[in-house]
Amino acid sequence: DLFQGGPEIPFYVATQEFFFDVYSHTTENGIVMMNVIGSPDNKGTEELVYAISDTLSLMFPSIYLFSMDGNTIVIATKNKTEIDYLKKQLEEVENPELKKFAEKMRVRIVKYVPKNNILTDDKSNIEIMTYRILEKL
Repeated sequence: DLFQGGPEIPFYVATQEFFFDVYSHTTENGIVMMNVIGSPDNKGTEELVYAISDTLSLMFPSIYLFSMDGNTIVIATKNKTEIDYLKKQLEEVENPELKKFAEKMRVRIVKYVPKNNILTDDKSNIEIMTYRILEKL
C-alpha cells in the first residue's frame, strides 16, 4: 500500500521517471496494474486516471482501463496487445473464485487513447488532482 497518512499516493510513484524504472524491471511479456482513484464513468473524477495512463503510455505501448466502484484499474502491457486478445483471455478464466471478476472485467475493459498529460519528477500535481476527485465523490 502506498498511502502515508493522506488520501494521495506519493507523487514520485506515478512519474515518467518511476515508470521508466518499472519498465526496465518488467519481463518481456509483463504487465503493470495500478488501482487509481477516480473513473472515466464518473465525470470530474477521471483526471488522475488519465494522467497516470498518459504517463505510462510513454513506455508501455498498450494501456487499458477497467472502472469499478469509483476506482479504475489501469493496465499497461510491455508488448503491444489487442483488446480482443485480452477479452478472450478473460473469457477463458477457469478458476471459480476469479471467473465472476474476470467476466466483469471482460465486459468493462476499454483501450485507452493517450491525451498527453505527463507526470514527471519536476511536474506532478497528484495531490491537487486527488483532492479535486474527493470533492466530487
